[in-house]
Formats: sequence, C-alpha cells, structure tokens
Amino acid sequence: MLHGESADMLWPMAGERYRWTFRVDRADQPTTDDLNHLIRERVPWFPVVENTLHWSAAVQFDRRLADSFGRGRVWLAGDAAHLTYPM
Repeated sequence: MLHGESADMLWPMAGERYRWTFRVDRADQPTTDDLNHLIRERVPWFPVVENTLHWSAAVQFDRRLADSFGRGRVWLAGDAAHLTYPM
C-alpha cells in the first residue's frame, strides 16, 4: 500500500517492470502522463525512470457479501470469491 488516502499499490515484476494500481475518479480517463504524475505525487521515493505503459484497465470494485460462502459440496474460496479480475 503506497498512499494512506486510497488503495494505491505497487507489485514488482520480472525484468525491472512494475505493476501499479491507483484509485482514480470514475469519470477520469487517465493518460500515461497522468499515471506518471500519480507515481511522482504518491510515491516520491520511487526512482524516476523512463516509463512505458504496456497495459491498462479500468475496473470497478463493489462491496458485496454473500449470504453464505458454502452450501453442501460447493464453496467460494480464494479467487472464486472475487467479482472482478483479482490482480
């Protein structure tokens, strides 16, 4: 977790690549420059590098709770309990 005001995250990946997630307003359509600004603003300790955007996606997370997580031999667990792609 990178920022106390929202659920911004950083995942190191192979080959000096990183996966970032930022919470942005639903109406925003962030550009690569906007995303680079978010990195500089919210993660000032991260070294400035030439950034290339390889992939982006906008997802909406909803708060929901199942009445039960299992019935008989069928149970929701791990990624099966997510409404959206988990990562």
